[in-house]
Parts: sequence; structure tokens; C-alpha cells
Amino acid sequence: MSRIHTRVSDYSINLGRALSQLGNAVLAGDPDETISSRAFKNRGRRNLFGLIDWAITLVFPNHTKNALERDEGDPYP
Repeated sequence: MSRIHTRVSDYSINLGRALSQLGNAVLAGDPDETISSRAFKNRGRRNLFGLIDWAITLVFPNHTKNALERDEGDPYP
């Protein structure tokens, strides 16, 4: 992989993470936590983030589980 390709890939990942954190903050969550992490913490619950977890998992199995940030946002049970 070329250096330019690696930089673009890193930039894309960082931008996606930043947008996810912004979205979580807009939805009254911890600005340091991603929507995916918050969704996993709400897995199986009947609320917006439980629904988001379900939808993401349909397309990307284990994504929210792998995105879990135990040190950010609400505690994970």
C-alpha cells in the first residue's frame, strides 16, 4: 500500500470516528464516545440506540461489539 493510500485511509477512519462522536454528542451522549459504542451498550433495549445496534449489526456483524468503549459514556453493565 502506498503512503498516500495509507494517509487517505487513516484520514477516512479518523473522519468517520469524529462524525460518529459528533452525532453521539448531538444526541446528548458523551462527546468522546461513538454511536456504535453507545448502541452496543443499549443492545436488546427498546430505545433508539437499541434499534441502531440492531440495524448496524444486520449490515456489519460484531461492529458495535468491537466498537465498545468501556471508558467512555455510560458504564457498560
